[in-house]
Amino acid sequence: MYKTFFFVWTDYETQNEEFDLTAETYSNFLDTCFRYSRFFLFHYNMHDVHIPKWVKEFAVPTSIIPEFDKYQYSSALEALCIQITSETEKWIRGLTNSLMTWCCSGQYKNPEDPVFLREDYSIFFRSITHEADCRLYIKENENIDKILSSGLWVDDINKLPWGKEF
Repeated sequence: MYKTFFFVWTDYETQNEEFDLTAETYSNFLDTCFRYSRFFLFHYNMHDVHIPKWVKEFAVPTSIIPEFDKYQYSSALEALCIQITSETEKWIRGLTNSLMTWCCSGQYKNPEDPVFLREDYSIFFRSITHEADCRLYIKENENIDKILSSGLWVDDINKLPWGKEF
């Protein structure tokens, strides 16, 4: 059983201010994701985003991920799932400096829609970044206090400004 937390990306009252995880809040987020995850899945446009060959050597077949087809929403994007090692963790941390820059549009040429998977391939975190739809799926024994301390996560979708699924 998981408890789901939803990222709050806009101001509740005015919906004019947009939020992101940056600096220490982003670092705390990544620290926690890496603590509980063994695999990292992302999408990329191979014409705009270069993935080093050495990173691809840590790839695992996406066919072993339950319900992978739910995350393959565009035939224009390639999907890659890699093992998290000290080398790939360093590479992942160096790609962006905030949660909402995991996209390949406008000024950003980054991999998109990061998903952190546990050792059993269950989802710890998943996102559709261009929709600002980011969710944590937390087991009872997982401590995400550092992530929640940002104040940008809610545990009830009805607490989001739009109050419903996309």
